[in-house]
Amino acid sequence: MNEVFGIAGLGLIGGSFARAIKEKTDCRVLGYDINNEVISAAKEQGVIDGGLTGSIKECSIVLIALYPEETLSFCKENFPLMKSRTIVVDCAGVKSRICAELSAFAKENSVCFVGGHPMAGVERSGFSSSFSGLFNGAVMILCEDENTDSGAIEKLEKFFPVLGFGSVKVTTADEHDEIIAFTSQLAHLVSSAYIHSGALKKRYGFSAGSFKDLIRVAKLNCDMWTKLFFENKDNLLKETDVFLENVRKYRDALALSDAGAMKKLLKKGAELKAADEKEEEKWLVSQKIKNFLDDDKKPYIQINVNTQGGKYPVIIGEDLNFGKLALEIKKICRAVIISDDNVFPLYGNTVAESFSKSGFQTDTFIIKNGEESKNLNAVSELLNFLAEKNITRKDMLVALGGGVAGDITGFASAVYLRGIDFFQLPTTILAAVDSSVGGKTGVDLQSGKNLAGAFHQPAAVFCSTNVFSTLPKNVYADGMAEVIKHGMIADKDMLLCLKNMAVSEMCSRNVKIKAAIVEQDEFDTGVRRLLNFGHTIGHAVETLSNYQISHGSAVSIGMMMITRACEKRRLTESPCLDELKKTLESFGLPVRCDYSAKQLAQTALHDKKRLGQTITLVIPKTVGRAELFDLPVTEFEDFIADGMEE
Repeated sequence: MNEVFGIAGLGLIGGSFARAIKEKTDCRVLGYDINNEVISAAKEQGVIDGGLTGSIKECSIVLIALYPEETLSFCKENFPLMKSRTIVVDCAGVKSRICAELSAFAKENSVCFVGGHPMAGVERSGFSSSFSGLFNGAVMILCEDENTDSGAIEKLEKFFPVLGFGSVKVTTADEHDEIIAFTSQLAHLVSSAYIHSGALKKRYGFSAGSFKDLIRVAKLNCDMWTKLFFENKDNLLKETDVFLENVRKYRDALALSDAGAMKKLLKKGAELKAADEKEEEKWLVSQKIKNFLDDDKKPYIQINVNTQGGKYPVIIGEDLNFGKLALEIKKICRAVIISDDNVFPLYGNTVAESFSKSGFQTDTFIIKNGEESKNLNAVSELLNFLAEKNITRKDMLVALGGGVAGDITGFASAVYLRGIDFFQLPTTILAAVDSSVGGKTGVDLQSGKNLAGAFHQPAAVFCSTNVFSTLPKNVYADGMAEVIKHGMIADKDMLLCLKNMAVSEMCSRNVKIKAAIVEQDEFDTGVRRLLNFGHTIGHAVETLSNYQISHGSAVSIGMMMITRACEKRRLTESPCLDELKKTLESFGLPVRCDYSAKQLAQTALHDKKRLGQTITLVIPKTVGRAELFDLPVTEFEDFIADGMEE
């Protein structure tokens, strides 16, 4: 989206709209307010790019955050000045009169008018109280009638969630005013009336949550709410009469000392509240599903990873709309998709189209598939490509593929311009459950695997699980080696039921394991080293085979050798080897290799897990629990020998 927005009224609502648009899109914002000091402040803070007066013809969408009368005057004066098919949304708290007076007039001037009401606010008002997150999770109400342009509604339904709204509800102006009298206006009226009690001055030390709940909205904008009350007078009178009638019933029960009547009233109130909570829960679920679906897409699982290097979501589901999800995290910018020559022909165009439809400008960089591409030359070529394309810090990289694409992209994003955002779109089980999460990025050197790299957390991980069904059997098995590793070190129950587990659940359980460990030890100095189970010997196997033995197969061999050595040396608390071997073989993974203990030891001692004269191994104690074990390097060859199959 690269448009010009106009905002009339830069108070709490209008100012927050301006801030959200500037923060979450690359659109220009022009503003108007009756107070010139507010306009100056908004310009100085970068909340608006210029004034709206005299420039309204540039705007494709105009949001009006004024009082009802001022809204009518503004629209009647400015509709004739707007370009054809400008979308205008008023945000006043009442709709019937505004929509009735402006609907036909807008059509006469070729303007697409939609009545709106953002269901958000705080106890303060004015531009100084505005903030970009005001609308996060809120409902945006849109009112339509016979003159409403359906295309405008459709565009707004897509736009408002970009600003943080949790859902968009389309209704009529009359229904809006009828319901809002109950859900908003009556609540403000009752809160204001309640606080008039003479007991207010004596309440200190006697009041708690229920008192605060009831007076929360009593501190209100008197001018605004007076106008809103009288604009919706008939509906508010009706709801006030119903309220007074119900309060009278409680008063009568008290006056007559009728405990039975009081209990009955209280019970009915409690039942209505319980029923309402159930209905609200159903509605919220339906809205969540609606928001997560786009073109018949299924709901997804979201796991949040919180590290010092950044907080980001891992989203797991089928047929994910990557562009739409990215918009929730990143402003519209340029997106460079990095993939390999096997993956891109399968998914590249679909992914690029998804980002393009959401407003991102895409470029692509293709590497040769395979571990041999994970080197400094590939990173250097990518960095030069980014520089030639004038990619800036505001832009982002997108890793589409397995671990190699993710590692190269992550490393490049860590060092290009000293760090830019990148997204992980794993297409293998291995990348989904392991390498895409945690921020480890890097490449191989001639001396060993992953010896050059950086810790750089992704902005998000989007895992579309339906791609796994197309994986070759050996590539699928590669990923299962990492899944089995997680089961061995942290989740016995998962390990024992892998064959019957849905792929989305399997991925989410593994991501949760890794996230929990990474959050404790982001930089691999402590507990995170448990994730290296099988990797010290596994990396040696990969290197000795010149990467003809895949990562997953090598880790499988490494886990078996470590576990066999631990059982032989009685380092385990209960038997682990048989369960591990059975599980690995059930997925077609190897459990032995032909390299000697001497070859493996010499190669493994170049591993970054070596610290001086010791090397840290991960040893299983039981199925589902492991520990770190420091071994003198002089004993490492003998340890490996104990792990060789006899």
